[in-house]
Amino acid sequence: MSLNRRLWTWFLGPDLAQNSDENGDSDLKSITSGRSMFPSEKGIPKSKYFARFGLVPLVNSIKGMIARKYTVPQERAKPFRISLSLMDRWEVGGLIVPEIFLPVLRNVQEYYRVATPKAFDEVLRSASAFFDGVESSLIFSELLTLVLDMNQDVSDKVLGNLRLARFAISHFNIKEEEMLTIHIPLLLLGTLLTMKTLSSTKENSEISK
Repeated sequence: MSLNRRLWTWFLGPDLAQNSDENGDSDLKSITSGRSMFPSEKGIPKSKYFARFGLVPLVNSIKGMIARKYTVPQERAKPFRISLSLMDRWEVGGLIVPEIFLPVLRNVQEYYRVATPKAFDEVLRSASAFFDGVESSLIFSELLTLVLDMNQDVSDKVLGNLRLARFAISHFNIKEEEMLTIHIPLLLLGTLLTMKTLSSTKENSEISK
């Protein structure tokens, strides 16, 4: 799945259309010819243009697709394939991936619990393609933040976070050297710290009764 250049123009602003038109792509010019532009929009960097006008509605749309929780594998995997296509441009992918990474993982984990092995494998292939396109530093930054999140009153939610992290490293590709030598040890350390804190909290709760 690839996004056509007209759609990139809507996401990244008129500069993209102008540059493409100079290379002989006159179709793109028509996309922006009817758009009213404020002076402040002219010359704005593509990443800032997208952050200002496109980021929130696009993220909300993807999260909305994820939240529908389709049972049909092709529909379940669609937001993952769309997200992968959006990562073709760093100006877009670099902003949306941190917003949707954990929702994607949660969605796949939930599907694993209810789907047949064949259906899950089909969804996992699309989710894995998305996962493999994300920088390892971002992957483990999100997972480490997840396992260290103790700002929740309910211990079951903390345990759910730990299970999600375990699911991620059990079902996705984490064989890169940087992952194995740096990120995984840090994630395991964070998990142990959280489990120790949970244990201490439970003991204190028992004593206070």
